[in-house]
Amino acid sequence: MEQIHIYASTASATEEELLCGFRELMEPDSNAACWFEVRGRASQTIAQLETAFKLAFGPDREQLNILKENVKSMKQHHSQSFRTFAHRILIKNEELGSPYNQTKLTKIIYRNMLGIFQVRLVNQHLKPWRNWK
Repeated sequence: MEQIHIYASTASATEEELLCGFRELMEPDSNAACWFEVRGRASQTIAQLETAFKLAFGPDREQLNILKENVKSMKQHHSQSFRTFAHRILIKNEELGSPYNQTKLTKIIYRNMLGIFQVRLVNQHLKPWRNWK
């Protein structure tokens, strides 16, 4: 759904036109297409559509907590670059609806990066991970 928000912000189509065309993006006769015909079509905004879609097809609270724990436990592999490792955590967080803010993500990344690259830092000295080189 994040891609829809990005497209909607740059497209010349109105939000109403985007919502009408949304059905065309779905696999014919799929569960999502059937759901859209019955419930999704009633959405007035992309945000409403996203909320309704997540309720119908997203993980329940318990599953979401498990997925969030998976983000917290992602470790950097010895053959993995720091940039790839940090990006992987960022993308996973976005896929889950960004349950962790930038400060928390920075701490998760620092805690789970290869230990040989960690430097003892005081919390207020941690910069947002995007500024790390």
